[in-house]
Amino acid sequence: MSDIVDKIQKAAVRRLNQMAQQVLDDTGPQITDPSEDFKARSQQSNEFLMRFVTNLYNNFDELMGREVTDEQTIFNFETLSLVQEEELDLIVALEGMVNAARNEHLAVYIGFNTRLSSLFPQKRLDESTNPLDPNQLATAFREALRPLELDPENSLTVYRAFNSNVLKKLDEVI
Repeated sequence: MSDIVDKIQKAAVRRLNQMAQQVLDDTGPQITDPSEDFKARSQQSNEFLMRFVTNLYNNFDELMGREVTDEQTIFNFETLSLVQEEELDLIVALEGMVNAARNEHLAVYIGFNTRLSSLFPQKRLDESTNPLDPNQLATAFREALRPLELDPENSLTVYRAFNSNVLKKLDEVI
């Protein structure tokens, strides 16, 4: 069983990494400062992709019951604030994209979830535990993007590219 899931994991992560790279290629010139040099932009892209892939692997590790090492978030209580209206708009937009993707390929997700559930008869597999669920992927993407500290307008640009390059084509991965 572990071998089957490992093969699924490797193939899915490889393809999702390519798709995320396409998101960066499509949005990079739009969201970066023209004065920023290519090396710095390339390094940020590589770090983002590494975080995204790590998050994807963590989702599979949770499914398999393996120990997951999450980075500890350090809060700066001096700058802690309520959710800003722009951030709330981003959250709502991303949730809408996730729901649209899930509904667009519902038969594919049900089939994949059923096959995956047969490998884990003692576990309940649903949107919160399936590592290839659109919400899981969007969360992994959002968390990988967070350290770049993009403004809401640029974040929305990246999320839209994520929607068109990843979520709408997720049936290819599954």
